[in-house]
Amino acid sequence: MCDRWAGFQWHAMEKQSNKFEVILPLASMAEESRHIHIRADGEAIALFRHAGELFALGNRCVHRGGSIGDGEVKERTVTCPMHEWIFSLDDGRCIDNPEMGLRRYPVTVEDGIIKVNIENAQ
Repeated sequence: MCDRWAGFQWHAMEKQSNKFEVILPLASMAEESRHIHIRADGEAIALFRHAGELFALGNRCVHRGGSIGDGEVKERTVTCPMHEWIFSLDDGRCIDNPEMGLRRYPVTVEDGIIKVNIENAQ
């Protein structure tokens, strides 16, 4: 092995995809602080509308698997209804334990249809 690569940190290239799953019409999420459970490509997702924005997070709490989509939404956070873990809608991180978090899915709206990118969850 060549010494010049010793200590070099290799990073995998992230697969970027523009594949979005069509979820539902934007009009069905017209109410502020509305949230629903959806299933897209086998993934359980909680879709939220809060402060005029759309957010998609994994629907199972990392603590005990509670349904995030049933949680209370306020101040850009959602609280798990089982044990009150609080997660940021912006990035899915747990407020009290930032090392823990939910998967976050990119959301877009095209021609009045909400679409979620399943392949590029973070």
